[in-house]
Amino acid sequence: MATVGIDLGTTNTLVCINQKGKEKCLRFGAMDSEILPSCIYVDKDEKIIVGEEARDEGRLDPENFVSSAKTYMGTDKLYNCNGIEFNPTKVATEILKVVKDKVVEILALEDDETVDAVITVPAYFSSKQRSETNKAGIEAGLNVTKIIAEPTAAAVAFIDESEAEDKVFVVDFGGGTFDLCVLEQDSDENYRTCHAPGGDRTLGGDNIDELIINGVIEWYREQYDIDLSSYDKSGISDKSEFLSARAKIKREAEKAKIKLSKKSEADISIPNFARINGKYEDFDITLTRARMEEWCAPVFDRVETLITSYIGEIKADGIDMDSIEHIVLVGGSCYIPKIKEIVQSIFGKKTNTSMDLSTMVAKGACIVANSLNGVEDGPKFIDVIAHSLGLEVKGDRFEKMLNRGTRICKGEKYNETKIFTTTYDNQDSIEVNVYETMDDDDETDIKKLTPYGRFVMDNITKAKKGEASIEIKFEYDDNGCLVVTSTDLQSGISKEVEMHGEIWDESDASNRTAPIDFALLIDTSGSMSGTPLESAKRASRKLINEMIDLNSHRLGIVTFNDTADIVSGLSNKIDELISKINETVINPPAELGRLTDA
Repeated sequence: MATVGIDLGTTNTLVCINQKGKEKCLRFGAMDSEILPSCIYVDKDEKIIVGEEARDEGRLDPENFVSSAKTYMGTDKLYNCNGIEFNPTKVATEILKVVKDKVVEILALEDDETVDAVITVPAYFSSKQRSETNKAGIEAGLNVTKIIAEPTAAAVAFIDESEAEDKVFVVDFGGGTFDLCVLEQDSDENYRTCHAPGGDRTLGGDNIDELIINGVIEWYREQYDIDLSSYDKSGISDKSEFLSARAKIKREAEKAKIKLSKKSEADISIPNFARINGKYEDFDITLTRARMEEWCAPVFDRVETLITSYIGEIKADGIDMDSIEHIVLVGGSCYIPKIKEIVQSIFGKKTNTSMDLSTMVAKGACIVANSLNGVEDGPKFIDVIAHSLGLEVKGDRFEKMLNRGTRICKGEKYNETKIFTTTYDNQDSIEVNVYETMDDDDETDIKKLTPYGRFVMDNITKAKKGEASIEIKFEYDDNGCLVVTSTDLQSGISKEVEMHGEIWDESDASNRTAPIDFALLIDTSGSMSGTPLESAKRASRKLINEMIDLNSHRLGIVTFNDTADIVSGLSNKIDELISKINETVINPPAELGRLTDA
């Protein structure tokens, strides 16, 4: 058996194992690097290539290359590479297959030996995204023992290395996400407590790269009157050549960004990078750090706003900022001097960069993995629910059941129970629609929330609306598993469903029983006198008996001539409704009064 920690990053993946009591990152590829690029390429023979070689091939053939797929984890985004279709989960699976093979190779494992893994995800990943990450690990042949937040893993690594006993504030700025969290060490009780995370799941180094690329392309247009912003404007005759040229610019811009972390300027030089209007052109620009910071100001402003806002949140939760001794930077984007400058300005103290920013997350995941498996006598972890969970109630309202930031210790469960009732008479089934809030969701509008799961409970006790008592229980454990139980307190009938944030399958729409109210209009003005009125009555009775499910819906009856009259209010009682239809008679409009002799 082997135990590993995996930092499955947007840009790069790192894997850490414990050897002789020390965390060590595995090395991949011909360059013998600790970094495995999180990308895939499919060649013409449909061979799937992962990592460094995939990145090299992708520069020449970007149409069959996928990178930064983690940004879209949990969505229905699809990639097609030389006839093979991938979603983000499948991309992650291919990357993790290479990880597992490397672990087996390095540790000389037998084919049937288990590889236990703790995989890290952004703190603000939804439950669906966590579930898909777990699924990718399982499909790659790993035994995923826990999914843990990246900043939490980084803080664990820092505390383990420095033996700090104070609160640690983590700023984790990676390729695709920006996460913030506070981890508290309690040495006496051997607990490490994670406080509710903050940040932005859509902000990362990719955003900085995009701004730099747009900047250098605009600079090139101003200098040479060549517009590389789109294929149609570029003057490049072949689209694949245009995509290749853009890929070259992207790669060199990323290199320049890295150089500018240590130097004040960097050259972007690509000789004969493309044939434009029939002539091969060079791409040359000297990029200064000052210009890069100017182009990337929107990202830097966003970072400052997010940190300031999060500090306000944790203060409101009772955290004394004076008790935070260490501010730890994590992730490749934190090498950018402007990020360090922003963080130090906000806190008024130096940040801690004593550890390798790129490997902290993987090392922390390894420490957690070994602690869970008993390889090391590590501390207990108190994790948190990253997003509030609740359900839909009448009026498209969200009833919160579990609050964001609720703490759960390893092996423990947290539950919340509330009583609800029915919305119409003789209702014999209920639909439980569970939602998850995200950081920017409006909790007052159910349509803006993230669907988490649903089920229908049948055969509840029929009663007048408001009289039934339906108990809903949410039970959540430290592995992110939510169990929702619905119980009819009159009959004792109960239904229990385990949820992991799955996307709702609309194919089960036939099971949905949300009530809809109908109105039946009958013309009694005389235009339907005799047989036509009797035909209308027969049709109305057929409508009630065969076409409308009055177990789920209600019907009202209105007659009209010169005025409209409500014959029956909304009801689901078949006998009463049919009786009202049978009693309907012609009731012509009253004639206007006439003058007569006095």
